[in-house]
Amino acid sequence: MVVETLNTCRENLQESLLNATREPWLKDIHCTTAVCAGGPADLLRELTDVDLVVVGTSGARGFQKALLGSTAETVFRTSSKPVLTVGPHCVVAENDIPTIGTILCAVDLPPGSPDVIPYALSLAGRYNAPLLLLHVLEEPGVLLALEQACARAETFEELRKLMPHNAAYEVRTRYVVDFGNADSAILNEAHMHDAKLIVVGAHRSRVPALTSRFPGGTAYSVAATAECPVLTIPRANGLALGVTDVTESQQCRE
Repeated sequence: MVVETLNTCRENLQESLLNATREPWLKDIHCTTAVCAGGPADLLRELTDVDLVVVGTSGARGFQKALLGSTAETVFRTSSKPVLTVGPHCVVAENDIPTIGTILCAVDLPPGSPDVIPYALSLAGRYNAPLLLLHVLEEPGVLLALEQACARAETFEELRKLMPHNAAYEVRTRYVVDFGNADSAILNEAHMHDAKLIVVGAHRSRVPALTSRFPGGTAYSVAATAECPVLTIPRANGLALGVTDVTESQQCRE
């Protein structure tokens, strides 16, 4: 009886997935379906040949997150590939296809930070979208206007050095340095500039299922609250997504 019930559930899920692939906006896209038993880590082990994982989140917080955890956070803390998270505040009109507009890329300046800039540049170049490079200074000691001005000027220069020489001319890039809490600053800047995509780095965890039950870091907080999808790039992932040279992308459009 139990085996029959599980088989019925699997068949129903498979049918639901097949029906989803028949939606009008997917008519020109080749789709395959898979039903996997287990948790997010089991699913990721099966999806070894994918370049991008897309997942939704309800944005659980507090007791609910501690009790149930977050599947989305478990996925992007586990995945060695980029993960696009669509949160509860991402609203798309019925039958409307989302477009790529301004891309906000949140950058960590210390060495060893995830390679988020190549991904953001590649997407901005491919879709001819403006790029906003943001770094947030969370130092509580930077209070006076003069101190902020000096810190902002130094950070601007560091951000510019991160950009490839040819990319600055191919992609419309704006540099922003903010102060305070990173989560709030990223969300505020994304709202002010009507960002259509946020790109952030995410640290992988050895125990993602446990990590997802505690208050999330910047990546989860942003993904759970943002009004647009959030692309998380795992640490030390390099160019696994197949990021192309921005100049090449520009030439393809021409």
